[in-house]
Amino acid sequence: MTNPFDTLIGGATPPFASHPDRACNSLGFDKFYPDDSAAARAVRQVCRSCVFVDECREFAIANHEYGVWGATTETERATIRRQRGLPTTGDARPRVSTLTVRREQMAALLRTKTAGEVAAIVGVSRRTVERFVQGRAA
Repeated sequence: MTNPFDTLIGGATPPFASHPDRACNSLGFDKFYPDDSAAARAVRQVCRSCVFVDECREFAIANHEYGVWGATTETERATIRRQRGLPTTGDARPRVSTLTVRREQMAALLRTKTAGEVAAIVGVSRRTVERFVQGRAA
């Protein structure tokens, strides 16, 4: 299984990213960018079982990360930032859609993996990856 932090695009890498005891080691990167509340609940359960849940949440708050981090959603972390008097996500970085994250992830993965491998990691069809590549070449 791919380490979710292996495909982060730019930005900081959490100090615990390579630790073997992270609960998220068993999940693909795309699971942390759920499309619905049921998927978010499932990944948050994994986060809650992790020894790094607090560090992960604080990293995400400090770095304005997207998706589920430290058993919190973007909305929950924005609330925490407001409560602490910190800039909200919109003040610090423009919001990106899950689709944008997947496109960035595909671009990074395509440097070393086949379209089929990228499709499996990102959770899209091989045809979607091929269309992405064709669109980038145009």
